[in-house]
Amino acid sequence: LVLIIFLASFFCWGLVKVWNPANYTEIQHETFPWEGDALLPKLAVSRVGNVTIKIDHCTIHNGNAKAKICLDVRTATCKLADGHQSLQQECLLPSLSVGGTFGDATYRYVTMKVYAPKGSKDGKNKMSVWWEQRESPTWTGVLTQLYTWSEKIPMKSELFFQKVTALQGESFGLFGRSGNDESEDLLQQKHYMVKKSEYSYAGEIGEANSQGLVLGQSLYFRAAHTMREDFYEVYSVLRLLESLGGLYTSFSFILFVPIICAYKLLRNCSVLLDYCSRRRETRSLRRATEVLVEEINVAGHAPEGSLQHPRLETERVSLHAPHARVEVVPEVSENRCNSEPQVVKLPGMMLT
Repeated sequence: LVLIIFLASFFCWGLVKVWNPANYTEIQHETFPWEGDALLPKLAVSRVGNVTIKIDHCTIHNGNAKAKICLDVRTATCKLADGHQSLQQECLLPSLSVGGTFGDATYRYVTMKVYAPKGSKDGKNKMSVWWEQRESPTWTGVLTQLYTWSEKIPMKSELFFQKVTALQGESFGLFGRSGNDESEDLLQQKHYMVKKSEYSYAGEIGEANSQGLVLGQSLYFRAAHTMREDFYEVYSVLRLLESLGGLYTSFSFILFVPIICAYKLLRNCSVLLDYCSRRRETRSLRRATEVLVEEINVAGHAPEGSLQHPRLETERVSLHAPHARVEVVPEVSENRCNSEPQVVKLPGMMLT
């Protein structure tokens, strides 16, 4: 009864979790080699001081840098929203794609170069990069990063963005539970890019554009070497049934196996006790017989009361043949060394 009540409570709690999938979601990550191209998230820039920004969308085929093709990218006013506030910034076009790495059949990336007048005071000119970082299929945040530089030490930074495929599980739990199979295509999917990593290094000093402005900061937006698949598994009906079955099996093994063992032991207890009793009586009879034989051997004749020995009279066991003869060899004195041995007959059975 206790087990049934516990399983019923567990089943009801599981139904509550199935009814509220947003509160009981587990995320499973898988990483794969990068394939194809992907669009960058919405990017924006903000500048402080007298700076000029030049943005290019470049493509290199088969590692031929001399045949590089770069297209000028314009900016426009837009809004970045993170669910709590809306920020109006200078945004890049939303159709910028990246993919591959240098030497691949197609290597596509975005460059952003920031110029400032020569002789500018260090720290006076600044630039910030804003982008939408999608943390889940249902929530998107806005991140920003500030960049500063010195005319004596221009900086270069490479930002790597990773392609993410988000799979949303369903309440019944039938699709997407057997690994990477065709059933995943039946789930709701969303594709987006997130920033994975970044590293910076010093650039060349004195590089300037046609207007005489000195290059201070260079940013390269590239594709990462891997892409990620996120499976948002909600608490489903099939998962509830699996947990319930495993729980029932565990409790059954813990509770029922000791009960069955105790039942088998008690069932065979009478046979075991009877066997032990017979063994005990046999040992007692054998011990009494050995004592009696020793007394006869020592005294030279049957001791008084031996004919009425209770164990010998009541127990009829086949320790010896029923008509055997017992030869008792008493102590022989020096004058009777050639005499014949005495023979003692016992009623009921003869002891040798």
